[in-house]
Amino acid sequence: MLYISSLCSKKNKIGNAVCQLAELGFKNIELTGGTIFYNNFESDLISLQKEYKLDYLIHNYFPPPKKDFVINIASRKFDIKKRTIALVKEALRFARKFGKNLYTMHPGFISELLPELKDKFFIKDGRTINLKEDFYKAVESLSEEVIPINFRIGVENLGLKTANDKFSFLCGSDDVEQFLIYFRNNERVGLLLDLGHLNVASQILRFDRDLFLDRIVDNYGKKIFAFHLSENNGHIDSHRVLPVDSWQIKYLMKYRKIFSNVPIVFEWHDAASKQTYEHFKIIEDVLN
Repeated sequence: MLYISSLCSKKNKIGNAVCQLAELGFKNIELTGGTIFYNNFESDLISLQKEYKLDYLIHNYFPPPKKDFVINIASRKFDIKKRTIALVKEALRFARKFGKNLYTMHPGFISELLPELKDKFFIKDGRTINLKEDFYKAVESLSEEVIPINFRIGVENLGLKTANDKFSFLCGSDDVEQFLIYFRNNERVGLLLDLGHLNVASQILRFDRDLFLDRIVDNYGKKIFAFHLSENNGHIDSHRVLPVDSWQIKYLMKYRKIFSNVPIVFEWHDAASKQTYEHFKIIEDVLN
C-alpha cells in the first residue's frame, strides 16, 4: 500500500496537516514529526480518520511531545533515553489504536543532539559518544520488553553530511548489513529502507547503490518492513517529489512481487497540492 508522509504539508498542527492532505484526496497517511503538541490532536486524528476513511502509519517522532527533544534510542543520557522509550510506547499505543502492527523509527545517533537544525542537521550537544553496542542493545530491549506480541519495529537507514561526519548509525552499506545480520533471527526487528537516504550515502561513501540493494533483497528481503521514497541529487537529502521514471520506482517495479505487502511511503516535504496528489496517483497506477 502507498502512503504520503504528513511532512508533505507545511501545517504545524498534525490535525491541520492531515486535513489538508485528506482534502486533496490522500487516504493513506504516515504520521510523523514536524508538528507541535496541542491538547486535542488525538481526537482530531480520530475524527478525520472517520470522516475521510483514512489509514494511518506511525513513524518516529510521533506523537508530538509537549517538550521538544531528539529521539535517540542509543543515548547514554538517562533523561533522553527515558523520554525516547516513553515516546516509543506512546507511538505503539497509536499504532495499535489505528490497527497497525508496525512502528518505524530512526536509528540511534552517535552523538547527543539538540532539537535545533543547522544545514538540515541537528546540532551536536557536547562530546558524548554512543556506541553501536548501545544502539543494538536498545533495539533488542525494545523488541523484548516494549514491543507487543505480533508487533514489529522497522529501523531506518539515514543519510549523512560528510564521509567523516556520521551523525547516526545505519548510514553506510556495511552498517545496514551488520544490523540485518545481528537481528537476522529476530522476526520483530527489521529495516525501514529509505531510498533517498541511501542515494546520498552511496554518493558520499562511494559504494555501489544498486549492487547493495540487490544483495540485501537476495539475503534479507523479509527483513525490509517498509520503504521511504523521495528524490534528491545524491548530495543533499532534499525530499523532492519523485519523477515517474525515477530509479526508485524502477527498483520497486523490479521487486514488486517480493514487496507487494510492504508499506511504501512517499516522504515528499512541503509539497501539498492537487498536482502532487495527481502525480501520486500516476505513480500508484505504475506500481500496481
